[in-house]
Formats: sequence, structure tokens, C-alpha cells
Amino acid sequence: MGDDSEWMKLPIDQKCEHKLWKARLNGYEEALKLFEKIDDEKSPEWSKYLGLIKKFVIDSNAVAQLKGLEAALAYVENAHVAGKTTGEVVSGVVNKVFNQPKARAKELGIDICLMFVEIEKGEVVQEELLKGLDNKNPKIIVACIETLRRALSEFGSKIISLKPIIKVLPKLFESREKAVRDEAKLLAVEIYRWIRDALRPPLQNINSVQLKELEEEWVKLPSSAPKQTRFLRSQQEMKAKFEQQQAAGGDADGGGDDGDEAVPQVDAYELLEAVEILSKLPKDFYDKIEAKKWQERKEALEAVEVLVKNPKLEAGDYADLVKALKKVVGKDTNVMLVALAAKCLAGLATGLRKKFGQYAGLDTLFPLAILSHCIGTLPPMRKGLVRRRSNLFWPSLYKAVQTGGIFVPSGEGFNVIIRHNRILSGKEILWVHNIKDVLVENKDEEAMPPSSNNNNNKKRQHIQQVVPTILEKFKEKKPQVVQALQEAIDAIFLTTTLQNLSEDILAVMDNKNPTIKQQTSLFIARSFRHCTPSTLPKSLLKPFCAALLKHINDSAPEVRDAAFEALATALKVAGEKAVNPFLTDVDKLKLDRIKECAEKVELAAGGKTGGGADRKESKPVTGKAPVLSGAAGDKDTKENVVKSGPLKKPPAAKAGGPPKKGKQAAAGGVGSAGTKGKKGAEMKEIFEPELSIEVCEEKASAVLPASCIQQLDSSNWKERLACMEEFQKAVELMDKTEMPCQALVRMLAKKPGWKETNFQVMQIKLHIVALVAQKGNFSKTSAQIVLDGLVDKIGDVKCGNNAKEALTAIAEACQLPWTAEQVMSMAFSQKNPKNQSETLNWLSNAVKEFGFSGLNVKAFISNVKTALAATNPAVRTSAITLLGVLYLYVGPSLRMFFEDEKPALLSQIDAEFEK
Repeated sequence: MGDDSEWMKLPIDQKCEHKLWKARLNGYEEALKLFEKIDDEKSPEWSKYLGLIKKFVIDSNAVAQLKGLEAALAYVENAHVAGKTTGEVVSGVVNKVFNQPKARAKELGIDICLMFVEIEKGEVVQEELLKGLDNKNPKIIVACIETLRRALSEFGSKIISLKPIIKVLPKLFESREKAVRDEAKLLAVEIYRWIRDALRPPLQNINSVQLKELEEEWVKLPSSAPKQTRFLRSQQEMKAKFEQQQAAGGDADGGGDDGDEAVPQVDAYELLEAVEILSKLPKDFYDKIEAKKWQERKEALEAVEVLVKNPKLEAGDYADLVKALKKVVGKDTNVMLVALAAKCLAGLATGLRKKFGQYAGLDTLFPLAILSHCIGTLPPMRKGLVRRRSNLFWPSLYKAVQTGGIFVPSGEGFNVIIRHNRILSGKEILWVHNIKDVLVENKDEEAMPPSSNNNNNKKRQHIQQVVPTILEKFKEKKPQVVQALQEAIDAIFLTTTLQNLSEDILAVMDNKNPTIKQQTSLFIARSFRHCTPSTLPKSLLKPFCAALLKHINDSAPEVRDAAFEALATALKVAGEKAVNPFLTDVDKLKLDRIKECAEKVELAAGGKTGGGADRKESKPVTGKAPVLSGAAGDKDTKENVVKSGPLKKPPAAKAGGPPKKGKQAAAGGVGSAGTKGKKGAEMKEIFEPELSIEVCEEKASAVLPASCIQQLDSSNWKERLACMEEFQKAVELMDKTEMPCQALVRMLAKKPGWKETNFQVMQIKLHIVALVAQKGNFSKTSAQIVLDGLVDKIGDVKCGNNAKEALTAIAEACQLPWTAEQVMSMAFSQKNPKNQSETLNWLSNAVKEFGFSGLNVKAFISNVKTALAATNPAVRTSAITLLGVLYLYVGPSLRMFFEDEKPALLSQIDAEFEK
């Protein structure tokens, strides 16, 4: 008792530090009472305990610690200076409280952390909790995850930063401890409440079972936006408003304020960690990309393709890589490598976003070129002023232009602002036109950037102009190449502005190649969809409208259609008031068509379209839309489907225009391609992104026997045959809803794929393609994987019938106009006459079976003329047979397209028509 009487006389703060746990317990009890009595949050009494609060929470005695935690909570809640203790107190809670067996201790620890968040110290709290996730004690990890979850649930995603939490989520799902994985699952569900699909990309690589469990939980969440239920000290007005809503009837009355927040808009890209890829390039990449053997160049490009699949890339000097890829796109004769290089450019643009913009269009010359050009346009007095002061502002000016930033040197009434290629001087705005032609001849040493040298200048003068190269490469007609180029240029456009690319685009508009003109106009249309009236001013509209007006009078119908599409999109975006002044010379018929198309345009910003616009614009998509990430990924996928839609539209739009069949074609709308019999109006096109081979293997392994997957590439043909038989049985038993079509055909295309040497194996393989197309939700993305192989086998004596069967099934799933166009293009891009003749024979039968609606007559006539000029008689005969079938639908007007053929050939055509 003597000892007790000694410490009971001590002040409260000394009791709290006493070596006896009873003394500390008493001290904590008295401190708690004191903290609750003090009314002034700025009272000097609080400062006495500033260094003691950490000891409150880390007390070695469990009984005393509980009371200490209560006192610490009261201190944090009431003391103005409590924020100074955040780091040490939360660290103590994590390491000395979360590992305690008593649930009450853990609960108080969490409350203390949340109270620190309330007093505006959320960042420090979050940092300490994330450190706790690296602790070896699973109890501590679980408690830290639970605290983060509760903080997010109560304070919301605007207070709790999600990026660092999402970064560690995959690691938590890999934990050996079930409790950690379960708590991580709850955290992932809570995060999904706030950001929705933006969470998907960061978690795409976790265990498939865990991902499936998460998907099941995500589906159960309400569609309404979550609300912040606990508020910071600075958010008291929001708190009062929330309490009023609760009192007036709960969440139901708060719905009016949530209109804009119904779907949380979070860019998944911002949640991802940037990946550095330049150092991971193969050491011999730049040697291989220049190799004479196409296989070596392909190997180099494939290495880059793997790297750029990372959805977010770290900034760096990509000039050399872009230069190498651009060279492949522009000059490589192997179209497969061109497509691969285009995919790499698309991946770079998607991963770098705005950081890629410098490689998109105009050369980024060093500032001397810009300044030298502009000095010549300034008044004499200002010119002298620029020269006299150049040595003072060159270093900052050079850095500003290098980074695309703004530099404002001021003094003596002198002001220059530089942003990219633009210089503002006083009230003057001087635009640097034809910057590629600007030469630096100024020998004034004072005006040279101190950090530059001739080598750097030359290198900077050759930073790549990717967009012109891609536009000019549209002369290639192979669908896979066109699709890859479209995806690349669309991804690149999002990294820059239309203003920056306008000069390059307008230069290509004068190209004589109709395909280049068509694709450039379609690219303009897709670009306009991402614009707003403010980003599409009259200064931009004028040159674009002038160029497009030339194209609506072009002799090629596909060029005209694309120009109409672009003008209609401009009209939709900028409005009639802005566009009509440029359309004064357009006749009423064409003007009406522009307005009609404008009603059906769907803008990337979410504008509505006329009836059936979705189908019209989306139907001709040739394949995958680039997958970005999460919510942004889903959104971008939809936008890319729309923006890529018109790419195949011109061929399907009234092309050929037969006099008597014109009305029939128009009745279905521009995009209503031919369908089989009465199914035409009912068919709904399926869109899906291109999946990686890893994802396809995972999906296929879920529905196919394990032995089947293992024997796909067996060197023994009997094993491959047995594998195909098992594959076929599995497909026959599959339900339509659970059939992963793309994954299955990707497995069929896996080595040896369509190069299979055993005809028995190949026959079954082709039959499986037909089964998948007939039974599953078969998309054009899946079709692109198999069409090359089918066309290659259509002329095979033993496998030809199976190939035709598969093509017919694909035509029914993806519609004949699109399938026929792809197949004809592939057949006539190779030199095998047997394949060409059999392709024509298949098409003749397909037109009879599916009908003629939506077929692009002009495109077919071009291919038929090529076939009629073939040296192989079988090809010519098949072409004449196809003409006979077309004659049934087009009528006598078809003959005028062949009047310039040789008399002997023309007589054969006439004989076929008479049948």
C-alpha cells in the first residue's frame, strides 16, 4: 500500500509513464476523464501529453493498454495538436495493438486510425497501414486490410487514395493465409463499389477462381453510387446536409443529388503502375529489326508486342523505337510484319497516352528552328529585342519546348509564351506553318541553346511522324493490315490533338489512291467524334471541309461515302451554324444525305444517334477493339467499336448501285448487310476484344479435356487425330452460352494450326470450326483467326469441302457481305489458282443460299475482272459462273461493266447470262 500511496500523489502525466502497470492504468483513467472535460481544443493542457500518446497505445500490460487506447482515442478526437502524433501513434497501433488477442483492443485501434483520418491525416494513416501489410504476422495484416476497408467505406474514394491500395491487392490474394485472402476479397468488393470496372485490369492476373468469386460478389452490389457517410472536420457542411437527408427519409431523398454520380467515373489507367520497357528490349533488337530475313524481323517485333501489352508504360525516350516501328510500317514488304508493327505502335500509344503525342505528327524541332522562323515575322523593334535577350532565356526556353511546356520570360515589356509549335508575342499569335520545312541557318552563337549540339539537333529533327506514314500505308488492302493500321492511328490520335495532326492529314487527302483517301476520311470522321465544338473551331473546320467536299465528288463510291460520313460527323459535333457556311456550294441532294447521316452519328462523348445507328456503324468492324483498362477499358472498347465502324461501311453502302436493286439495298439501311433468308432483321452482331493466348488457353482448358490440350501440338499424327476427335465431342456437347468461341478457334490455330500435314486431322479441325460458328456466339474477331487458314485449304482436294462448310457457317454467323469481302481479298492476295477458283465457286453458292442484299457489287466486280484476266482457265470459268449468279440479282446492267473485255470472253459471259 505504501507503494500505491506514492504513485497516487503523482500528476496524471507522470502516472502514465510509471513503471507499475496499476499506476499507468490509473493515469490513463484520469487522463480519459480530463480529455473529455477540456472544452477548448487549443488548450495548452493538450501539449503536455503530446509525447505520451504513443505510450498509451503500446503499453505492455493488456489491461492498461485497453484504457490507454480509450484515452488516446479521446485525445485524437478533441486535441488540436493531435495530428502531430499521427505517424507514431498509428505505427504503434499497427505493431502493438492489431496483434492483441482481445477484440476490444483491435476495435479501439481501428477507431483511432479512423479518427486520425477524420482530422485530415488520412495520407499518413494510409501510409502506416500499407507498411503493416508487409508484417509477417497475419493478424496484423488482416487488421490493416480491415481498417483500410472501413476507411474507404466511411470516407469514400475521394479521401482514401485507391492507387496504392490497388497496387498491393494482387499480392494479398497470393497470401498463404486464408484470413488474409478473405479480407482482401472484402476490400476488393468495397473498392469495386466506388470505382466499378476500373478495378478489373489491375486484378486480371489473379487466380481465376478468386476472380470468379469476386465477379459473383460484384454482381450482387447495388447499381446506385455509394455515399460518403463519415466526414472530415473540413466537411461539416456536407455532414449537416447528409444528416438532413437521413432525417428526411434516408438515402431515398438523397437521390436527387446523385444524378451525376450514378456511375463512378474513374480512369483505370491512373490506378495502374507504369512499367519500364525500354531496358527490357532485346539487346539485338535494332540489329534484328533491320535483318534481311523476315523471320528475324518478326522475332524482334514480337518481343516488342509482348512489352507494349502492359496497359501503362513509363515515360522515356522512345524515339529510336518509334523510328524502327515506323520504318517497318512504311517500308517493309511483308504485310504480316506491317500489321505487327502497327499493333506495337498502338500499344505504345495506349500505354504512354499523352506522352506519345510528340511522335504522332509534326517534327518536334529544337527551339532555335521555331524562334528563327518567328523572328523573321516579328516587327523590326521586337526582332532586335528577341536577339538581345536570347542569351538570357535560351536555357529555360529550350527546356520548355522540349517538354511541351510553357515559358514566360518577362521584363522590360518583353513577353514570350511558347507551347509546342505556337508562339504568342504581345497581342500577336504567330503559328508556325510547314514546320518540317524550317531550316536553321542562324549562325549567331548567342542564340544557340547551350545544352544542344549538332548531333542532338539532327536527331531531334528526325523524331518520327507516325501518322502520315500510317495514312499512306492504307494503300494495303489486306484486312488484317487495314485493321491493325486503324487501331494504331486511332490509339495515336488520343495522345494528341486534331490541330497537331491537321497538316499531315490534309496533305494525305490529295493522294491519288482511292483507298488512302477513303481511310483518311474515315479516320477524320472517327477523330471528329472525339471532338467538341470548342476543340473543332471554324479555323480547323474550314480546311477539312474543303478537302472533304472534293471527295464527295470523287469517282470512287467508297471515297464519296467516307467523305459524307466525315462531313456528317462534323455537322453533328459543331452544329449547322458552324458547318453550313462551308457547304454553300453543295447541291440539295448531297446536303440532305449529309444531314441524314448526321442524325445517325454517335459521338464518343455519348451523343445519341438516330434509329438503328448502332447497327449501322458497328456492323462492319473488322476485329478487335484495343483493350485498355477497367472502366476505361470497357468504355474505350465500346467507343472503338463505334469509331471503327465506318471503316467497312463504304463498301456496304449502295456500292455498285444497280438501278432496280437500289431501293432494296437502301431499305435495309447503309449498314444492313445481307443475311441468310428471313434471319436478316433478327441477327444481332457480336463484338468481343481480341484475347491474349494465355487467356484463351485458360478458357479452353476449362471446357476441354486436359489430354486434348496437351496433344494439340504432338509430333505423332495419331495423337493429334485422337485429340481432334475429343475436341469435336466436347464442342458438340457444349451449351451455346458457355462456349468460348475465340479461345477454341485459337487452340485450333495453335501450332501446327492450318499447316497440319495429315488430311484426317485437318478435316476434323475444319469441321470443328464449322461447329463452333454454328453453335456458339461467333464474332468477327474469332473469324479473323480462321479465315486465312480456310481460304488456304479451300482448294485442297481432300479438305476443300470441309473448308467451304466452315466458311458457310461463318457467313451465317458474321453475315455474308463481310465474310465474302474478307475471303475474296485473301484469295486474290495469294497466287494459288485452285484456291481462287474454289473461292469463287463457294461464293456463287453462298449468294444463292444467303441472297444478295448488302453485297458490295463494285468490289466484287473488281475481283471478278482480276479473275477473268487470270491465265488459269478454271479461275476464269468460276468467275463467269459467279457473274451468272450476280446477273440474277443485278440484271442486264451488270454487262456494261465488262464491255471492254475480249469478244471471246464476252460471248462466254453472255452465254452464262442467257442461262
